Amino acid sequence: MVQGVVYDIVTGEPIVGAVVLLEAQQRRTFSDSEGIFSIDGVASGPNVISVTRFGYEKQDLAVNLEDESGSFLEVGMTPRPLLLDSLTVVSTPQPVRVRGAVYDAVSGMAVPGAAVLLDAEGHGALSDSSGLFVVEEVAAGPQVFSIRQIGYEAEAVAVTVTGHEDELVEVALTPKPFLLDGIT
Repeated sequence: MVQGVVYDIVTGEPIVGAVVLLEAQQRRTFSDSEGIFSIDGVASGPNVISVTRFGYEKQDLAVNLEDESGSFLEVGMTPRPLLLDSLTVVSTPQPVRVRGAVYDAVSGMAVPGAAVLLDAEGHGALSDSSGLFVVEEVAAGPQVFSIRQIGYEAEAVAVTVTGHEDELVEVALTPKPFLLDGIT
């Protein structure tokens, strides 16, 4: 077994998420929140261990295990400045609220209790007694809502969500009669 700790040679702080690779056996692990790593099943004799982490110079270590007692390594990594030709920062729009109404396409009456689901996100809301609904935490941009209610055809509505408070998604559900064999 080979164990060790990976740290920043300048600050002395542990390096989290460093990739530790036993090259001959292609065995890989990562340093934990305290910079510690462990690789089991390392063959006795000479081995090469590579340690890499974004923003640091790669370290190749020659390790010679004489017996099965293992070895503990202290791996100091030197920070390597990152040079970028350019950097584009793109902000992600904040999730918004989508409001709407569900109504019967034939009578124009409100459809209460309709399930309004955001397909991409897997969450949604139910329409209230006035057929109104509010779906929270919706990403801006194109979205598809699925609307279902017993006694109506399921409906899918494509909407471009902008987040404007005055926008209202209107959904007309087509009645779909159903027959019951009997009720006891």
